[in-house]
Amino acid sequence: MAAVGVADDRQAAQADDAGRGVRLAGSILVRQCAVARRADLGLSRTGRGSRPDRVRDRLAVRQRQRHRGSGEDLRSAGRDPAGAARGHRPGERAAAVPGTDVTAEAPKRNPGRVFALSLASVALVTPLAVHLFFPVIPEVKTAFELSHAGAQLAFSVSLFGMAFATLVYGSLSDRYGRRPVLLSGLALFLVGSALSAVAQTPELLVLGRLIQALGAGCGLPLVRAIARDAYRADQLVKAIAYLTMFGTLGPMLSPTIAGVLIDTLGWRSTFVFAVLAGGAIALVAYIQLYETHPAASRTPSTESVAQSYAALFGRLRFNAFVLQSGFTTGAFMVMATAAASLMTELLQRPATEFGLYFALFPLGFATGSLISTRVAMRLSTETMVFAGSVLALAAVSGQAFVLLSGIVVPLAFFIPGFFLTLAQGIAMPYGQAAAMAEIPRYAGTAAGIGVFMQHLCAAVFAQLYGLYADGTPGPMVAIALLSAVLCLVTGTIPLVLKRSGGRAV
Repeated sequence: MAAVGVADDRQAAQADDAGRGVRLAGSILVRQCAVARRADLGLSRTGRGSRPDRVRDRLAVRQRQRHRGSGEDLRSAGRDPAGAARGHRPGERAAAVPGTDVTAEAPKRNPGRVFALSLASVALVTPLAVHLFFPVIPEVKTAFELSHAGAQLAFSVSLFGMAFATLVYGSLSDRYGRRPVLLSGLALFLVGSALSAVAQTPELLVLGRLIQALGAGCGLPLVRAIARDAYRADQLVKAIAYLTMFGTLGPMLSPTIAGVLIDTLGWRSTFVFAVLAGGAIALVAYIQLYETHPAASRTPSTESVAQSYAALFGRLRFNAFVLQSGFTTGAFMVMATAAASLMTELLQRPATEFGLYFALFPLGFATGSLISTRVAMRLSTETMVFAGSVLALAAVSGQAFVLLSGIVVPLAFFIPGFFLTLAQGIAMPYGQAAAMAEIPRYAGTAAGIGVFMQHLCAAVFAQLYGLYADGTPGPMVAIALLSAVLCLVTGTIPLVLKRSGGRAV
Protein backbone atom coordinates (compact mmCIF):
# COMPACT_ATOMS: atom_id res chain seq x y z
CA MET A 1 0.00 0.00 0.00
CA ALA A 2 2.90 2.28 0.77
CA ALA A 3 4.30 1.62 -2.69
CA VAL A 4 0.97 2.41 -4.26
CA GLY A 5 0.78 5.68 -2.30
CA VAL A 6 4.24 6.66 -3.43
CA ALA A 7 3.30 5.91 -7.03
CA ASP A 8 0.16 8.02 -6.73
CA ASP A 9 2.14 10.88 -5.24
CA ARG A 10 4.70 10.62 -8.07
CA GLN A 11 1.93 10.66 -10.71
CA ALA A 12 0.27 13.67 -9.06
CA ALA A 13 3.58 15.52 -9.01
CA GLN A 14 4.18 14.69 -12.67
CA ALA A 15 0.65 15.87 -13.54
CA ASP A 16 1.25 19.06 -11.60
CA ASP A 17 4.57 19.60 -13.41
CA ALA A 18 2.83 18.96 -16.72
CA GLY A 19 0.13 21.48 -15.83
CA ARG A 20 2.73 24.08 -14.94
CA GLY A 21 4.51 23.35 -18.21
CA VAL A 22 1.30 23.82 -20.19
CA ARG A 23 0.57 27.05 -18.36
CA LEU A 24 4.15 28.24 -18.94
CA ALA A 25 3.94 27.36 -22.62
CA GLY A 26 0.61 29.13 -22.87
CA SER A 27 2.05 32.19 -21.17
CA ILE A 28 5.01 32.19 -23.54
CA LEU A 29 2.67 31.81 -26.51
CA VAL A 30 0.51 34.70 -25.34
CA ARG A 31 3.61 36.84 -24.82
CA GLN A 32 4.93 35.96 -28.28
CA CYS A 33 1.55 36.84 -29.80
CA ALA A 34 1.66 40.17 -27.99
CA VAL A 35 5.18 40.83 -29.28
CA ALA A 36 4.11 39.89 -32.78
CA ARG A 37 1.10 42.17 -32.48
CA ARG A 38 3.31 45.02 -31.32
CA ALA A 39 5.77 44.41 -34.14
CA ASP A 40 2.89 44.39 -36.63
CA LEU A 41 1.79 47.76 -35.26
CA GLY A 42 5.29 49.16 -35.74
CA LEU A 43 6.21 49.34 -32.02
CA SER A 44 9.59 48.09 -30.87
CA ARG A 45 9.47 48.87 -27.10
CA THR A 46 10.40 46.13 -24.66
CA GLY A 47 8.91 46.27 -21.20
CA ARG A 48 6.41 48.82 -20.02
CA GLY A 49 8.74 51.81 -20.17
CA SER A 50 7.72 55.28 -19.08
CA ARG A 51 4.23 56.73 -19.14
CA PRO A 52 5.00 59.10 -22.06
CA ASP A 53 6.18 56.09 -24.05
CA ARG A 54 2.98 54.20 -23.32
CA VAL A 55 0.81 57.20 -24.26
CA ARG A 56 2.79 57.69 -27.45
CA ASP A 57 2.46 54.03 -28.34
CA ARG A 58 -1.28 54.00 -27.76
CA LEU A 59 -1.69 57.04 -30.01
CA ALA A 60 0.42 55.33 -32.66
CA VAL A 61 -1.76 52.21 -32.42
CA ARG A 62 -4.92 54.26 -32.87
CA GLN A 63 -3.43 56.10 -35.83
CA ARG A 64 -2.38 52.80 -37.41
CA GLN A 65 -5.86 51.34 -36.89
CA ARG A 66 -7.47 54.39 -38.48
CA HIS A 67 -5.25 53.97 -41.54
CA ARG A 68 -6.23 50.32 -41.77
CA GLY A 69 -9.90 51.13 -41.33
CA SER A 70 -9.72 53.43 -44.36
CA GLY A 71 -8.13 50.69 -46.43
CA GLU A 72 -4.62 52.14 -46.38
CA ASP A 73 -1.93 49.49 -46.02
CA LEU A 74 1.12 51.43 -44.93
CA ARG A 75 3.37 48.41 -44.82
CA SER A 76 2.79 47.65 -48.49
CA ALA A 77 3.83 51.21 -49.28
CA GLY A 78 7.22 50.64 -47.69
CA ARG A 79 6.81 53.02 -44.78
CA ASP A 80 9.40 52.97 -42.04
CA PRO A 81 7.84 51.12 -39.06
CA ALA A 82 9.43 53.54 -36.64
CA GLY A 83 7.48 56.30 -38.33
CA ALA A 84 4.32 55.07 -36.59
CA ALA A 85 5.85 55.99 -33.26
CA ARG A 86 7.34 59.24 -34.54
CA GLY A 87 4.27 60.54 -36.34
CA HIS A 88 4.38 62.96 -39.28
CA ARG A 89 3.92 66.66 -39.51
CA PRO A 90 1.46 68.02 -42.07
CA GLY A 91 2.74 67.24 -45.53
CA GLU A 92 5.50 64.85 -44.39
CA ARG A 93 5.94 61.96 -46.79
CA ALA A 94 7.11 58.43 -46.31
CA ALA A 95 9.63 56.53 -48.37
CA ALA A 96 9.10 55.78 -52.02
CA VAL A 97 8.13 52.26 -52.98
CA PRO A 98 11.27 50.51 -54.25
CA GLY A 99 11.25 50.04 -57.99
CA THR A 100 8.28 52.34 -58.60
CA ASP A 101 7.49 56.03 -58.98
CA VAL A 102 4.89 55.87 -56.23
CA THR A 103 5.49 57.55 -52.90
CA ALA A 104 3.53 56.53 -49.84
CA GLU A 105 2.22 59.64 -48.13
CA ALA A 106 0.81 60.26 -44.70
CA PRO A 107 -2.58 61.97 -44.74
CA LYS A 108 -2.05 65.69 -45.35
CA ARG A 109 -3.87 68.44 -43.54
CA ASN A 110 -4.26 72.06 -44.53
CA PRO A 111 -1.04 73.71 -43.23
CA GLY A 112 -2.92 76.90 -42.37
CA ARG A 113 -2.84 80.54 -43.39
CA VAL A 114 0.34 81.49 -41.54
CA PHE A 115 2.26 78.77 -43.35
CA ALA A 116 0.75 79.81 -46.70
CA LEU A 117 1.60 83.50 -46.19
CA SER A 118 5.12 82.63 -45.06
CA LEU A 119 5.59 80.48 -48.16
CA ALA A 120 4.21 83.23 -50.39
CA SER A 121 6.66 85.75 -48.92
CA VAL A 122 9.56 83.60 -50.12
CA ALA A 123 8.29 83.98 -53.69
CA LEU A 124 8.88 87.76 -53.40
CA VAL A 125 12.64 87.30 -53.37
CA THR A 126 12.71 86.88 -57.17
CA PRO A 127 11.12 90.29 -57.93
CA LEU A 128 13.60 91.84 -55.49
CA ALA A 129 16.40 90.60 -57.74
CA VAL A 130 14.76 91.29 -61.12
CA HIS A 131 12.01 93.92 -61.15
CA LEU A 132 13.56 96.14 -58.50
CA PHE A 133 16.55 96.64 -60.80
CA PHE A 134 14.66 97.94 -63.88
CA PRO A 135 14.74 101.64 -62.86
CA VAL A 136 18.33 101.27 -61.64
CA ILE A 137 19.80 100.47 -65.07
CA PRO A 138 19.97 104.09 -66.37
CA GLU A 139 21.31 105.26 -62.99
CA VAL A 140 24.09 102.67 -63.11
CA LYS A 141 24.86 103.68 -66.69
CA THR A 142 25.36 107.29 -65.57
CA ALA A 143 27.18 106.52 -62.31
CA PHE A 144 29.82 104.30 -63.91
CA GLU A 145 29.82 106.00 -67.35
CA LEU A 146 28.87 102.78 -69.12
CA SER A 147 27.36 102.08 -72.50
CA HIS A 148 23.79 100.80 -72.62
CA ALA A 149 25.10 97.30 -73.34
CA GLY A 150 27.43 97.48 -70.34
CA ALA A 151 24.66 98.59 -68.01
CA GLN A 152 22.35 95.93 -69.43
CA LEU A 153 24.95 93.28 -68.60
CA ALA A 154 24.26 93.75 -64.89
CA PHE A 155 20.67 92.72 -65.62
CA SER A 156 21.16 89.96 -68.18
CA VAL A 157 23.88 88.14 -66.24
CA SER A 158 21.57 87.91 -63.25
CA LEU A 159 18.74 86.50 -65.38
CA PHE A 160 20.92 83.74 -66.79
CA GLY A 161 22.45 83.06 -63.37
CA MET A 162 19.02 82.73 -61.82
CA ALA A 163 17.91 80.37 -64.58
CA PHE A 164 20.72 77.89 -63.97
CA ALA A 165 20.53 78.26 -60.18
CA THR A 166 16.96 76.97 -60.19
CA LEU A 167 18.16 73.64 -61.57
CA VAL A 168 20.63 73.20 -58.74
CA TYR A 169 18.20 74.18 -55.98
CA GLY A 170 15.58 71.68 -57.10
CA SER A 171 17.99 68.76 -57.11
CA LEU A 172 19.65 69.76 -53.83
CA SER A 173 16.28 70.04 -52.10
CA ASP A 174 15.30 66.56 -53.29
CA ARG A 175 18.46 65.17 -51.70
CA TYR A 176 19.07 67.31 -48.60
CA GLY A 177 15.61 68.66 -47.78
CA ARG A 178 13.75 71.89 -48.57
CA ARG A 179 14.48 73.92 -45.44
CA PRO A 180 18.32 73.95 -45.35
CA VAL A 181 18.57 74.60 -49.08
CA LEU A 182 16.03 77.44 -48.90
CA LEU A 183 17.76 79.15 -45.98
CA SER A 184 21.14 78.83 -47.72
CA GLY A 185 19.76 80.47 -50.86
CA LEU A 186 18.27 83.35 -48.89
CA ALA A 187 21.60 83.89 -47.12
CA LEU A 188 23.34 84.04 -50.51
CA PHE A 189 20.79 86.61 -51.69
CA LEU A 190 21.60 88.83 -48.70
CA VAL A 191 25.34 88.64 -49.39
CA GLY A 192 24.88 89.57 -53.06
CA SER A 193 22.55 92.48 -52.23
CA ALA A 194 24.99 93.88 -49.67
CA LEU A 195 27.91 93.57 -52.10
CA SER A 196 25.93 95.40 -54.81
CA ALA A 197 25.06 98.21 -52.39
CA VAL A 198 28.73 98.99 -51.68
CA ALA A 199 30.18 98.21 -55.15
CA GLN A 200 32.56 100.93 -56.36
CA THR A 201 33.30 99.42 -59.78
CA PRO A 202 31.01 98.00 -62.48
CA GLU A 203 32.79 94.65 -62.26
CA LEU A 204 32.04 94.38 -58.55
CA LEU A 205 28.43 95.39 -59.19
CA VAL A 206 28.04 92.65 -61.81
CA LEU A 207 29.55 90.14 -59.37
CA GLY A 208 27.19 91.26 -56.61
CA ARG A 209 24.21 91.04 -58.95
CA LEU A 210 25.25 87.54 -59.98
CA ILE A 211 25.51 86.37 -56.35
CA GLN A 212 22.19 88.04 -55.58
CA ALA A 213 20.52 86.24 -58.49
CA LEU A 214 22.06 82.88 -57.57
CA GLY A 215 20.51 83.26 -54.13
CA ALA A 216 17.16 84.49 -55.44
CA GLY A 217 16.97 81.42 -57.66
CA CYS A 218 15.84 79.43 -54.61
CA GLY A 219 12.51 81.24 -54.43
CA LEU A 220 10.13 79.89 -57.05
CA PRO A 221 11.30 76.25 -57.35
CA LEU A 222 11.36 75.66 -53.60
CA VAL A 223 8.05 77.43 -53.03
CA ARG A 224 6.44 75.10 -55.56
CA ALA A 225 8.19 72.02 -54.18
CA ILE A 226 7.19 72.85 -50.59
CA ALA A 227 3.61 73.43 -51.73
CA ARG A 228 3.64 70.05 -53.42
CA ASP A 229 4.87 68.44 -50.19
CA ALA A 230 2.45 70.21 -47.86
CA TYR A 231 -0.84 70.21 -49.76
CA ARG A 232 -3.07 67.38 -50.89
CA ALA A 233 -3.59 66.76 -54.60
CA ASP A 234 -7.02 68.40 -54.50
CA GLN A 235 -5.48 71.49 -52.83
CA LEU A 236 -2.27 71.81 -54.84
CA VAL A 237 -3.53 73.62 -57.95
CA LYS A 238 -5.44 76.12 -55.82
CA ALA A 239 -2.45 76.62 -53.52
CA ILE A 240 -0.07 77.28 -56.43
CA ALA A 241 -2.59 79.66 -57.99
CA TYR A 242 -2.89 81.65 -54.76
CA LEU A 243 0.89 81.69 -54.31
CA THR A 244 1.34 82.86 -57.89
CA MET A 245 -1.34 85.51 -57.48
CA PHE A 246 0.32 86.79 -54.29
CA GLY A 247 3.66 86.75 -56.10
CA THR A 248 2.39 89.29 -58.64
CA LEU A 249 2.58 91.94 -55.92
CA GLY A 250 6.36 91.90 -56.27
CA PRO A 251 6.50 92.71 -60.01
CA MET A 252 3.68 95.21 -59.58
CA LEU A 253 5.20 97.18 -56.69
CA SER A 254 8.97 96.73 -57.11
CA PRO A 255 9.48 99.28 -59.96
CA THR A 256 7.44 101.88 -58.09
CA ILE A 257 9.34 101.33 -54.83
CA ALA A 258 12.66 101.51 -56.68
CA GLY A 259 11.66 104.77 -58.37
CA VAL A 260 10.79 106.42 -55.05
CA LEU A 261 14.03 105.22 -53.44
CA ILE A 262 16.15 106.45 -56.35
CA ASP A 263 14.53 109.90 -56.34
CA THR A 264 14.92 110.33 -52.58
CA LEU A 265 17.98 108.34 -51.46
CA GLY A 266 19.88 107.35 -54.61
CA TRP A 267 20.19 104.11 -56.57
CA ARG A 268 22.24 102.28 -53.92
CA SER A 269 19.29 102.49 -51.53
CA THR A 270 17.46 99.94 -53.68
CA PHE A 271 20.02 97.31 -52.70
CA VAL A 272 19.78 98.34 -49.04
CA PHE A 273 16.03 97.83 -49.33
CA ALA A 274 16.70 94.40 -50.86
CA VAL A 275 18.88 93.50 -47.85
CA LEU A 276 16.19 94.59 -45.37
CA ALA A 277 13.33 92.90 -47.21
CA GLY A 278 15.38 89.76 -47.83
CA GLY A 279 16.37 89.60 -44.17
CA ALA A 280 12.72 89.81 -43.12
CA ILE A 281 11.79 87.03 -45.56
CA ALA A 282 14.63 84.84 -44.29
CA LEU A 283 13.53 85.37 -40.68
CA VAL A 284 9.94 84.43 -41.49
CA ALA A 285 11.10 81.34 -43.37
CA TYR A 286 13.33 80.28 -40.47
CA ILE A 287 10.54 80.60 -37.92
CA GLN A 288 7.47 79.43 -39.83
CA LEU A 289 8.54 76.99 -42.57
CA TYR A 290 9.23 73.50 -41.26
CA GLU A 291 10.85 70.68 -43.23
CA THR A 292 8.27 69.16 -45.60
CA HIS A 293 10.59 66.65 -47.28
CA PRO A 294 11.83 64.23 -44.57
CA ALA A 295 14.85 61.98 -44.93
CA ALA A 296 12.75 58.90 -45.71
CA SER A 297 11.37 60.61 -48.83
CA ARG A 298 14.61 62.03 -50.20
CA THR A 299 16.42 60.90 -53.28
CA PRO A 300 18.85 58.10 -52.32
CA SER A 301 22.50 59.04 -52.49
CA THR A 302 23.03 56.30 -55.07
CA GLU A 303 20.82 58.19 -57.50
CA SER A 304 22.72 60.95 -59.26
CA VAL A 305 21.36 64.29 -60.39
CA ALA A 306 21.82 63.12 -63.97
CA GLN A 307 19.50 60.19 -63.30
CA SER A 308 16.74 62.48 -62.05
CA TYR A 309 17.07 64.72 -65.10
CA ALA A 310 17.09 61.72 -67.42
CA ALA A 311 13.96 60.32 -65.81
CA LEU A 312 12.08 63.62 -66.12
CA PHE A 313 13.24 64.62 -69.59
CA GLY A 314 12.41 61.12 -70.77
CA ARG A 315 8.71 61.88 -70.30
CA LEU A 316 7.03 63.68 -73.18
CA ARG A 317 4.22 64.92 -70.98
CA PHE A 318 6.64 66.57 -68.53
CA ASN A 319 8.55 68.26 -71.36
CA ALA A 320 5.31 69.59 -72.84
CA PHE A 321 4.21 71.22 -69.60
CA VAL A 322 7.52 72.96 -68.83
CA LEU A 323 8.02 74.12 -72.44
CA GLN A 324 4.49 75.50 -72.66
CA SER A 325 5.15 77.62 -69.58
CA GLY A 326 8.53 78.69 -70.93
CA PHE A 327 7.24 79.78 -74.34
CA THR A 328 4.40 81.77 -72.76
CA THR A 329 6.93 83.55 -70.55
CA GLY A 330 9.09 84.20 -73.61
CA ALA A 331 6.20 85.90 -75.42
CA PHE A 332 5.51 88.03 -72.35
CA MET A 333 9.14 89.13 -72.00
CA VAL A 334 9.31 90.15 -75.68
CA MET A 335 6.10 92.14 -75.35
CA ALA A 336 7.20 93.84 -72.10
CA THR A 337 10.72 94.80 -73.17
CA ALA A 338 9.58 95.96 -76.61
CA ALA A 339 6.80 98.06 -75.10
CA ALA A 340 9.32 99.78 -72.82
CA SER A 341 11.58 100.85 -75.70
CA LEU A 342 8.79 101.66 -78.18
CA MET A 343 6.89 103.76 -75.64
CA THR A 344 10.01 105.84 -75.01
CA GLU A 345 11.58 106.00 -78.47
CA LEU A 346 8.66 105.67 -80.90
CA LEU A 347 5.81 107.29 -78.98
CA GLN A 348 7.98 109.68 -76.93
CA ARG A 349 6.10 108.90 -73.71
CA PRO A 350 7.68 109.38 -70.25
CA ALA A 351 8.87 106.43 -68.20
CA THR A 352 6.29 107.13 -65.49
CA GLU A 353 3.50 106.54 -68.01
CA PHE A 354 5.05 103.22 -68.96
CA GLY A 355 5.12 102.28 -65.27
CA LEU A 356 1.40 102.96 -64.94
CA TYR A 357 0.50 100.92 -68.02
CA PHE A 358 2.86 98.14 -66.95
CA ALA A 359 0.56 97.33 -64.02
CA LEU A 360 -1.80 95.70 -66.55
CA PHE A 361 0.68 92.83 -66.98
CA PRO A 362 0.70 91.57 -63.36
CA LEU A 363 -3.00 92.43 -63.08
CA GLY A 364 -3.77 90.04 -65.93
CA PHE A 365 -1.63 87.37 -64.34
CA ALA A 366 -3.37 87.76 -60.98
CA THR A 367 -6.77 87.56 -62.68
CA GLY A 368 -5.81 84.36 -64.47
CA SER A 369 -4.53 82.84 -61.23
CA LEU A 370 -7.81 83.76 -59.53
CA ILE A 371 -9.73 82.02 -62.30
CA SER A 372 -7.58 78.93 -61.74
CA THR A 373 -8.54 78.85 -58.07
CA ARG A 374 -12.24 79.04 -58.95
CA VAL A 375 -12.20 76.16 -61.42
CA ALA A 376 -9.60 74.02 -59.63
CA MET A 377 -10.42 70.29 -59.86
CA ARG A 378 -13.45 71.00 -62.07
CA LEU A 379 -11.59 70.88 -65.37
CA SER A 380 -8.69 68.63 -66.26
CA THR A 381 -5.10 69.82 -66.31
CA GLU A 382 -4.84 69.18 -70.04
CA THR A 383 -7.93 71.28 -70.78
CA MET A 384 -6.74 74.26 -68.74
CA VAL A 385 -3.24 74.25 -70.23
CA PHE A 386 -4.66 74.01 -73.75
CA ALA A 387 -7.13 76.84 -73.05
CA GLY A 388 -4.33 79.06 -71.77
CA SER A 389 -2.24 78.32 -74.86
CA VAL A 390 -5.09 79.22 -77.22
CA LEU A 391 -5.73 82.47 -75.35
CA ALA A 392 -2.02 83.37 -75.47
CA LEU A 393 -1.89 82.95 -79.26
CA ALA A 394 -5.13 84.90 -79.65
CA ALA A 395 -3.73 87.80 -77.59
CA VAL A 396 -0.50 88.01 -79.59
CA SER A 397 -2.35 87.63 -82.91
CA GLY A 398 -4.75 90.42 -81.97
CA GLN A 399 -1.85 92.69 -81.11
CA ALA A 400 -0.16 91.90 -84.43
CA PHE A 401 -3.33 92.78 -86.35
CA VAL A 402 -3.74 96.12 -84.56
CA LEU A 403 -0.10 97.24 -84.77
CA LEU A 404 0.44 96.16 -88.37
CA SER A 405 -2.74 98.04 -89.27
CA GLY A 406 -0.97 101.23 -88.22
CA ILE A 407 -2.72 101.73 -84.87
CA VAL A 408 0.35 102.31 -82.70
CA VAL A 409 -0.90 103.60 -79.36
CA PRO A 410 0.02 102.62 -75.78
CA LEU A 411 -3.08 100.47 -75.27
CA ALA A 412 -2.13 98.45 -78.36
CA PHE A 413 0.81 97.14 -76.33
CA PHE A 414 -0.79 96.66 -72.94
CA ILE A 415 -4.33 95.39 -73.54
CA PRO A 416 -3.03 92.37 -75.49
CA GLY A 417 -0.39 92.05 -72.77
CA PHE A 418 -3.15 91.85 -70.16
CA PHE A 419 -4.75 88.90 -71.99
CA LEU A 420 -1.39 87.22 -72.55
CA THR A 421 -0.59 87.26 -68.84
CA LEU A 422 -4.19 86.24 -68.14
CA ALA A 423 -3.47 83.13 -70.21
CA GLN A 424 -0.31 82.56 -68.17
CA GLY A 425 -2.24 82.75 -64.92
CA ILE A 426 -4.83 80.24 -66.16
CA ALA A 427 -2.43 77.60 -67.47
CA MET A 428 0.66 77.91 -65.27
CA PRO A 429 -0.67 76.56 -61.93
CA TYR A 430 -2.04 73.46 -63.65
CA GLY A 431 1.09 72.89 -65.71
CA GLN A 432 3.38 73.31 -62.70
CA ALA A 433 1.37 70.92 -60.54
CA ALA A 434 1.27 68.32 -63.32
CA ALA A 435 5.00 68.58 -64.01
CA MET A 436 5.87 68.04 -60.33
CA ALA A 437 3.47 65.10 -60.13
CA GLU A 438 5.10 63.17 -62.97
CA ILE A 439 7.67 61.57 -60.63
CA PRO A 440 6.85 62.58 -57.04
CA ARG A 441 10.28 61.84 -55.56
CA TYR A 442 11.80 64.29 -58.07
CA ALA A 443 9.28 67.06 -57.33
CA GLY A 444 12.00 69.55 -56.37
CA THR A 445 14.01 68.82 -59.51
CA ALA A 446 10.87 69.15 -61.64
CA ALA A 447 10.04 72.51 -60.04
CA GLY A 448 13.59 73.71 -60.69
CA ILE A 449 13.43 72.67 -64.34
CA GLY A 450 10.11 74.48 -64.76
CA VAL A 451 11.46 77.77 -63.39
CA PHE A 452 14.70 77.33 -65.35
CA MET A 453 12.74 76.99 -68.57
CA GLN A 454 10.79 80.16 -67.82
CA HIS A 455 13.94 82.21 -67.17
CA LEU A 456 15.80 80.69 -70.10
CA CYS A 457 13.02 81.31 -72.63
CA ALA A 458 12.55 84.84 -71.29
CA ALA A 459 16.26 85.59 -71.71
CA VAL A 460 16.55 83.97 -75.15
CA PHE A 461 13.47 85.59 -76.73
CA ALA A 462 14.22 89.00 -75.18
CA GLN A 463 17.77 88.86 -76.51
CA LEU A 464 16.45 87.72 -79.89
CA TYR A 465 14.25 90.80 -80.01
CA GLY A 466 17.24 92.97 -79.06
CA LEU A 467 19.19 91.65 -82.03
CA TYR A 468 16.48 92.53 -84.55
CA ALA A 469 14.92 95.63 -82.94
CA ASP A 470 14.68 98.54 -85.42
CA GLY A 471 12.42 101.00 -83.64
CA THR A 472 9.21 99.63 -85.17
CA PRO A 473 6.67 97.07 -83.86
CA GLY A 474 7.53 94.57 -86.62
CA PRO A 475 10.29 92.56 -84.86
CA MET A 476 8.27 92.39 -81.64
CA VAL A 477 5.21 91.06 -83.49
CA ALA A 478 7.21 88.40 -85.35
CA ILE A 479 9.13 87.07 -82.34
CA ALA A 480 6.11 87.15 -80.00
CA LEU A 481 4.08 85.23 -82.60
CA LEU A 482 6.83 82.62 -82.89
CA SER A 483 6.86 82.10 -79.14
CA ALA A 484 3.04 81.96 -78.94
CA VAL A 485 2.81 79.37 -81.73
CA LEU A 486 5.36 77.17 -79.94
CA CYS A 487 3.32 77.65 -76.77
CA LEU A 488 0.19 76.31 -78.49
CA VAL A 489 2.05 73.34 -79.98
CA THR A 490 3.46 72.24 -76.63
CA GLY A 491 0.20 73.01 -74.84
CA THR A 492 -1.69 70.69 -77.19
CA ILE A 493 0.55 67.66 -76.59
CA PRO A 494 -0.82 66.69 -73.12
CA LEU A 495 -4.40 66.87 -74.41
CA VAL A 496 -3.53 64.63 -77.37
CA LEU A 497 -1.79 62.15 -75.06
CA LYS A 498 -4.81 62.05 -72.77
CA ARG A 499 -7.27 61.41 -75.59
CA SER A 500 -5.04 58.73 -77.04
CA GLY A 501 -4.97 56.86 -73.74
CA GLY A 502 -2.18 58.68 -71.88
CA ARG A 503 -2.31 59.27 -68.14
CA ALA A 504 -4.04 62.41 -66.95
CA VAL A 505 -3.30 64.26 -63.74
